[in-house]
Amino acid sequence: MRAIIRGMVRNRVCAFLGVIFLLVCTTVVAEAGDIFTYDTPSQQFGAAMLSPFGYREIVRRTTGYCAETFADIKFNSRQAFVVWVRRQSGYLMLAETMRAHVRKMADTSGNPELAKPLRSLLDEALPKGVQLGGRMAAMALEEGPGTPEMKRGLCLEFNTKATSGAIDLEKWDPVNAKFLQDGITSERETAPADPMGDLGAKSSVSGRDATAFLGRWAGARARMYLLDGTVMAPPGQCRIEFSAQRIVSECTVSGRKMRVGYSYRVDAPGRYQAEVVENEAFPKAIGTRVESLFRVDGDELLLVTFPPVVLGAPEKSPIKTETVWKREAR
Repeated sequence: MRAIIRGMVRNRVCAFLGVIFLLVCTTVVAEAGDIFTYDTPSQQFGAAMLSPFGYREIVRRTTGYCAETFADIKFNSRQAFVVWVRRQSGYLMLAETMRAHVRKMADTSGNPELAKPLRSLLDEALPKGVQLGGRMAAMALEEGPGTPEMKRGLCLEFNTKATSGAIDLEKWDPVNAKFLQDGITSERETAPADPMGDLGAKSSVSGRDATAFLGRWAGARARMYLLDGTVMAPPGQCRIEFSAQRIVSECTVSGRKMRVGYSYRVDAPGRYQAEVVENEAFPKAIGTRVESLFRVDGDELLLVTFPPVVLGAPEKSPIKTETVWKREAR
């Protein structure tokens, strides 16, 4: 691997492969294998390292546009991103390992002539290539021809492809996917297409009105989907209380107590918008707005939130949280 990475430095073409493949990413899948061919192992390594990040940004920007433009498919679009990322978890984790290896090599080489171009690849070429691809995907929808209804239809089609596996990496970019598959040992993961997920109980009668969740609740179980496609249970023990105009969350994590207060309003059945108004541990979070889905089934409350994700966010950033709460006696 070190020889391949050194080859990346000698042949600067690989630093721009990401830009090239993202420029042509909107071509039909059948042509992808013909477009992306690489002359050296160094070029192949660089392109494969970039590919999962680049296509993830395309999916993020596309589903983000659809969510913000068409309110009726907002959460369908948010969930499509979560499912796509979950399905590509093996590729994403391997690409991050490759990126970490290149950075470690740059940091420990002791050779400025080797370290400088490697850092340039990681800190400039890769982020710029990823950003360019995402921006072009968003522009194609935002500024392209077509009526709003036509674009909504394109969004629904894209969401369906993202959740069904039709645009998994091996179908979108088969050459780089094949290169990465040799290093992936785990089975493919997935997630439910339903934004509400499958963590909470379901009954024939569920509450989605503004009074259904009033009261105090204790955390029972939770699931957090991360940007690298992995899933984890959030640490700590939490309680949450809903009053008519305010939400207060109190958690204990590693012996540290944290309290967050929100103002909120229910703007549709099963959906509310909240704004952080109190957060002693992280005061910069005050003013942050989140939109959540909720459902009450008996003595259980299911809350689903899609935190905002920005370009360059850490790989372990949450992209969705699902939390089941048990009602406490009054």
